[in-house]
Amino acid sequence: MGVEVAQAAALATSTFAAIAAGASWANVLQTRKSLKTSVLPDLHVAGVRVEPSGPIYGLASGVTSLQFNIYNAGGGIAKGVGYVLWHGTEYVIGFVAPMLRPGETYRIKTDMTPTGSDGEWGGIVTCFDLHNHRRTWKLHSTKATVSKREDESTTLPDIYRQVRGAPDLAALTRRKAKAELVPA
Repeated sequence: MGVEVAQAAALATSTFAAIAAGASWANVLQTRKSLKTSVLPDLHVAGVRVEPSGPIYGLASGVTSLQFNIYNAGGGIAKGVGYVLWHGTEYVIGFVAPMLRPGETYRIKTDMTPTGSDGEWGGIVTCFDLHNHRRTWKLHSTKATVSKREDESTTLPDIYRQVRGAPDLAALTRRKAKAELVPA
């Protein structure tokens, strides 16, 4: 009977050691994931109505216009930041800068006239991360879709067409836009 108790004790010890090792590996994987995401860009886009206060790019004084702010809330540099943004029957397309550092914001001033509700705004913002993977965000979305480096040659309109429910750019009117870094 003494042997059975010893065997049960050895089995219990081995089981608890295996559970502890598994928990340790889970912790290692969680830490690795946290470190990996801490160096990724996380772009957020917001549409803003600009009330008449003075001349706006492409508009005379006294005209309400629409601008978009692109903010890098992540811990990594966003390289080659591009955008396709639409509102109502108009859209703007372009690149903001070679890179957007963590915490930086670019303002896209447009000559688009705001109409209707916020639900009529849409679009995408895209960039390359530190590992040269393309990351794309939809307007009003916090989840990025990631594609491999092979998609590097894909144009902004091609990326935009992959967004479900997005209007056809050929049916919209292209408007002027100017990107500028917002001072910290």
